[in-house]
Amino acid sequence: MYDRNQATDLRPFHPHAPFRLVAVQVVCLCAGGLIALGALLSSILNLTSRGATAEWVGITWNPLMAAVGCGASLAFCIGRPTKGQILASRFLACSAAVPAFVDLVLRFRGAGFHVALTAANELPIHAGGMPPVAGVSFVLLASLLCIIRIDKGVLSYAADCIVFALALLVLSLIFGWYFAVTRVFGTTPVDRAPAAVLWILALLLVVAFSLRAQYGAFHVFVDHGLGSRIARMLTPIVLILPLLRETARARVIRLHLVQEGAEAAILSSITAVVALALVLAISRHIRRMEEEIQGLTLRDELTGLYNLRGFRLLAEQALRLARRSQMPFSVLFVDVDGLKQINDSLGHAAGSALLVETAELLTASFRESDVVARLGGDEFAVAGQFSRAGIETAAQRLEDQASATRLAAAGGKRLSLSVGFATNGEHRRQSLQDLLDAADADMYDSKGRKKLQVG
Repeated sequence: MYDRNQATDLRPFHPHAPFRLVAVQVVCLCAGGLIALGALLSSILNLTSRGATAEWVGITWNPLMAAVGCGASLAFCIGRPTKGQILASRFLACSAAVPAFVDLVLRFRGAGFHVALTAANELPIHAGGMPPVAGVSFVLLASLLCIIRIDKGVLSYAADCIVFALALLVLSLIFGWYFAVTRVFGTTPVDRAPAAVLWILALLLVVAFSLRAQYGAFHVFVDHGLGSRIARMLTPIVLILPLLRETARARVIRLHLVQEGAEAAILSSITAVVALALVLAISRHIRRMEEEIQGLTLRDELTGLYNLRGFRLLAEQALRLARRSQMPFSVLFVDVDGLKQINDSLGHAAGSALLVETAELLTASFRESDVVARLGGDEFAVAGQFSRAGIETAAQRLEDQASATRLAAAGGKRLSLSVGFATNGEHRRQSLQDLLDAADADMYDSKGRKKLQVG
């Protein structure tokens, strides 16, 4: 008998996903370490004697010590750290906060930190220094690392809020650096962090974000499934789109490409069109994924026919349509004879070939509008708009075609099917389950008659 409560586990399994996440974290930490090492070597070798070079790689002791401390703290958090590693990570995070906090205090008191790897005080752009926003970012990052693995309570919400604040500060630093270097607005701020500090901060933030996402509100970014894929796809677009818009607006204004005041209308319309295209792309992607998911959950993997779930869904719709149209509706129940014996004697590969052959025979024997399904094991069903005479003729034709089919996988044995059917009564409304049960019972009567004839 078929299983009425058949269930399907739809949870995805991606055994390589944790490894990929750790690999990304390690790559980011290594990249940040190489940038810090390059800045250190350039300072030692006196390659930052000119302001233009120092603007890119010059770095003072404070951001360097804060970056190294935060990077070492993150390194202890990757993977499955022990309690000792977690304590070491928190100690390093607290140590990393000290130079950043000291630099902030000295800045706000008007005193500069003159012990530097580069001669930052001699450069008009203050290369290698750490502006207040960068100092606050390092302090927040160090604070986050102390509570990054907490997944419950107030501290968990605090960690998520710190991630939001860090993202805001680091983006403001990167966008400000970009606007300054490209001179989009025609002026260059005097006090800004060098590129080395910015990229180290950005890489450390990526690692911290990916670690925190395993415990907090950002789990969707590192999870599996459609929502996570969309989140990862949209994030770069959402981050870059405002930057491009402001760049285009500044260029249009400076070059006087349009009349004054018209740039707002033009850029607003462009933004609307880009957003519409984005919505369209997302909708098409979701639709494609829905079709794939529907195919996976409603189809039998071996035969490609509908499974029990798909049969119930589509046959119910076909039955309702037949009732509205006042058309007859029938269900055909098919059982493959001798499948167990073939499995035992010739192996499961031969049994699977027998099921596939039966599925192909059913598909070729019925219309595309009919619902053909494998209910499970050796049982199949067909539902469609058939009268009593029509389904009886179809059942007889199917048995004749089966007896004329020889199975190569079964040593040339003829295909044998036991068939039963039931038709929706004119004066009694029968449910799909009633029809399926009646067809199942009729099939067992047919199988019993066959055994009597053989006996």
